Amino acid sequence: MVYPGRLSRGCSRCKQRKLKCDETKPSCTRCLKYGKPCPGYEKNLVIRQEGTKFQVQDPSSGTVAVLPKPGRSHRGSSSSGSSSGSSSGSGSYSQPILDPNDFISTSLDVIPSWDSEALGYFMHQYVLPEANDCSGYLHFLPKTYLESPESSCIRVAVKASAYLSLYRYSKTKEHEIQAHTWHHHAIRGLLEQLRSGHEATSEETVVTMILLSIFDDIDGRGGTRKSTRISTG
Repeated sequence: MVYPGRLSRGCSRCKQRKLKCDETKPSCTRCLKYGKPCPGYEKNLVIRQEGTKFQVQDPSSGTVAVLPKPGRSHRGSSSSGSSSGSSSGSGSYSQPILDPNDFISTSLDVIPSWDSEALGYFMHQYVLPEANDCSGYLHFLPKTYLESPESSCIRVAVKASAYLSLYRYSKTKEHEIQAHTWHHHAIRGLLEQLRSGHEATSEETVVTMILLSIFDDIDGRGGTRKSTRISTG
């Protein structure tokens, strides 16, 4: 597994000058020493998939953090179907699957830094782009996530799996707490959808169940335990 690294939270001037920002609030001391006003810390993020890489981009400054190609072992363990997808996705992808302009107008305009780290890490570890008219593993997830309401089960389930996958690498307790908190909300939301006739077979319900299955795979839980928890609530 390849860890993409922590996303920079420094001001845009330090990023442009390729300096380590001390992130002092409200203005960093490097800008003051440079004799220029600190532009502050951007919160606007754009998630863009291009080929096998994911980018987290600040649309106001143009700064881009490119996540490297993920390791095969972690992606292959996410499901039985992902291994075959990894072996066939060796082509070259020059066009982004998603239009970056679609992301700017969404509720992801302001996103906590932990969410952005977990989301970017999860997407680049588990999402395989389409290639040669063949669907990639979870290729639909970035667009589905961004088009879903903030309170949708899909978003909640993605965050649960994203935080848990990041915790498996970072071993940061806060990431684990966030993962299980979002997982609890996702289970409750899924049960409500299953109890309602018109939402029980909806696309949101199906995708949520897939994501919760991925969560259990990451967590190392067996299938019987997983199905029992969902059926009993």
